[in-house]
Amino acid sequence: MGIELVTKVNDIPKGSRFAVSTNLLGSIISLLMRATGQTKNLTGGLDENERRLVASRAILGEWIGGSGGGWQDSGGVWPGIKAIQGTFAQPGDPEYDISRGTLLPRHRVLDGEDVHPEIGEKIMKSLVLMHGGMASNVGPILEMVTEKYLLRGAQETAARQQTNEIFDNILASIKEGDIQKLGANTARNFEGPIKTIIPWASTYFTEQIIAKAKQEFGADYYGFLMLGGMSGGGMGMFVNPDKYEDYKVRVLDLLRTTKQELSAALPFAMEPVVYNWSINKRGTWSTLHDGNEALMPEQYYAIHVSGLVKQDPESISYLRRAEIDYFTTYCEQNNLAYPLLRTIVSNLFKVSDPTAQGNRSLENDKAEQIKRDNGFDYVQHEDIREELQKGRIGLSRNRLHAETAIDDVQPTDVVQFADLQDVTQLGEDAIRAGKVAVLSLAAGVGSRWTKGAGVIKALNPFVEIGGRHRSFLEIHLAKTRRVAQEYGAKIPHIVATSYLTHAPIRQTLKQTRNYGYDGAVYLSEGRSIGQRFVPMERDLRFMWEEMPQETLDENKQKVRDAVRNTMIGWAKSKGEGTDYVDNIAAQRFSPLGHWYEVSNLLRNGTLARLLRENPAVETIMLHNIDTLGLTCTRRPWATTAPRATR
Repeated sequence: MGIELVTKVNDIPKGSRFAVSTNLLGSIISLLMRATGQTKNLTGGLDENERRLVASRAILGEWIGGSGGGWQDSGGVWPGIKAIQGTFAQPGDPEYDISRGTLLPRHRVLDGEDVHPEIGEKIMKSLVLMHGGMASNVGPILEMVTEKYLLRGAQETAARQQTNEIFDNILASIKEGDIQKLGANTARNFEGPIKTIIPWASTYFTEQIIAKAKQEFGADYYGFLMLGGMSGGGMGMFVNPDKYEDYKVRVLDLLRTTKQELSAALPFAMEPVVYNWSINKRGTWSTLHDGNEALMPEQYYAIHVSGLVKQDPESISYLRRAEIDYFTTYCEQNNLAYPLLRTIVSNLFKVSDPTAQGNRSLENDKAEQIKRDNGFDYVQHEDIREELQKGRIGLSRNRLHAETAIDDVQPTDVVQFADLQDVTQLGEDAIRAGKVAVLSLAAGVGSRWTKGAGVIKALNPFVEIGGRHRSFLEIHLAKTRRVAQEYGAKIPHIVATSYLTHAPIRQTLKQTRNYGYDGAVYLSEGRSIGQRFVPMERDLRFMWEEMPQETLDENKQKVRDAVRNTMIGWAKSKGEGTDYVDNIAAQRFSPLGHWYEVSNLLRNGTLARLLRENPAVETIMLHNIDTLGLTCTRRPWATTAPRATR
């Protein structure tokens, strides 16, 4: 005997900011409490003490799971519109004499004189809830909020005080039934305190959506609503209730259009959506189904039937067989039979591999075209494969030999800057004479700036400067423009691209008119490309077993070990050192690296064009796209490093 617990989330995507995890956990906890006699009633709602117990256990579960959230998300346990407020610890509270405040907030359901009788309906007919499609991790956001609270910064402290005033205004607007006032205050909260305390809260995508909505909707735009620690995923917008359904469609169009414009620069995990929603007036609620209504969701049977058909019928209990038989009758009556059959067949035979059969052939053709267009070197590729499979190259080989001696820098290895001849005039003369050009390396995708997402680093609007989000490429061109203006010079700026980045960067420069830079801008398209290999088992084991590793707790370590063993098994089954083809064509290759950008300049004709149009150029300053500290300056740079001798 036992309890079978099945959960179903109504197609709400990850990052919705609807507090799905906390409220789902709360529902599970309340259900188990009901089943084990820890509540007064098996069905219906919960009383206040039971709600607080469910909320505290849900928050504890979030913390045990490592999310660090839950405190602000537990309101779904309570019905209707409520105010969630921190409170001072009182005698009888576990925190009393230990902490000023209680860990669990107070949930005050707004009713009676505190809430306008029509405010619920007004909110549901004005608030457009949406998911912009962006993927985001709010863990670092929660850490930032906690850190800034503990540091007691002056700006952040002032911002928190401002939220108290805004919160009072929000409560007043709910009491008065004033939607415009409500929207204005949620927007003010986002633009002021939230952005002050959490600079990462906004994104270029969010700012574009807000700006476009203000322009298109005019006075019918009431304000933006921040739903969680970071926008771009789940968020909201208040609009004129008289045109609510029309604006829902138009907001979705804005989301889709803007996402298409920025898909190369920002990480999107899904297509944007606009929700149909309503206020939950009951909170966590329980209903007992019996008889013919005691059925699980359709997807439950689609998953389980494919496993049951593999078992001996005699080993399946009579009640289980009767349940499945009745459900098939239910499916026939509700036109669910064919979708159920299709799902069962897919689970049984696993024929839904998107790269299989025809798709695999199509991707192979695309891969061959990429090779032809980007200078793939078949001879070099096979040489590398042979070296890799024979163990001549690999992770364990990519280190200094044991007999290598590492010495401190000696006085003869460096030159004191103060002893150098003043070359300022030489540098200024070179810039004025047009002898200097800049080369920015922008061939890569995915980085720490985008949390590993496959977007173009050069175009990623990662920072807000002067009230606008700026990309790496825009900042570098702005620096080149500044130096050119300072010296009255022409400084050609070259941007090295790859097959992954060339077209989007070219399109962006065209749309922005080179971000306002009126000098010559050249694109050096990659003419070298490498195909990825299936990793060698020895390299994976070296990386995971011999390199320093973070120590995890027992359960997390088991999960990590299982994932790594699966990866090793996959590499052995596919063939170590063979070509990696289990992906779309574009993901099978990679740009070869910085050294090849010199040969690319020669092979694609960019260097010849540069010198033809700017014959005075003698020096090209090369830098990574995210090396923002480097600029085309008159001042020399000096570096020192330990020397290695063998």
